[in-house]
Amino acid sequence: MKKTFITCSLIALAMSSLAQKMQKPIIDKITGDTTWRTSRERICTKTNFLGSDILFTYALKTKATTLLAFSLINGQGPIIFSINEGNKAILKLKDGKIITLTSLVSRTSDIDFAMIGGIDASSSSNLAFYKIDNDAITVLKNGKIAVIRIETSKGNFDYEIKDRNSEIIGKSLALIIGK
Repeated sequence: MKKTFITCSLIALAMSSLAQKMQKPIIDKITGDTTWRTSRERICTKTNFLGSDILFTYALKTKATTLLAFSLINGQGPIIFSINEGNKAILKLKDGKIITLTSLVSRTSDIDFAMIGGIDASSSSNLAFYKIDNDAITVLKNGKIAVIRIETSKGNFDYEIKDRNSEIIGKSLALIIGK
């Protein structure tokens, strides 16, 4: 009985951790405009002997636009890279469709220095915002993503998306589009 309860609790916890959530809206104190945001979700982890690269995403919606944010964490040592205004994020769906998004701002990566047990555990991270139109939202809400490519100053960062994470962006956009 105790084992069954623990197993059921772990399954429920795992399922709830994959659930998309809306964050508390941010209301501008001057204009009164509301910004809606979904929870940040991990959609890919690539691990090798040097460390892990992780890709997170979330959606934002303002009165004027809908944005898709990608947060890249490079755990393979401190690598300085930029995602510049105009760089592309290319999303390839499992059915072969391609969605191309354009970065709105330029950002240089942040560096986190750390030593764990005498081992360099430094990492770098960057956050990029991409405007997304209604046609792309419709395609992503109804599709499954296979690969995401982020253009950076150090070349392309490619992320193969596992099937269990392939609909996270679509679900995030579906949550926010009605706001």
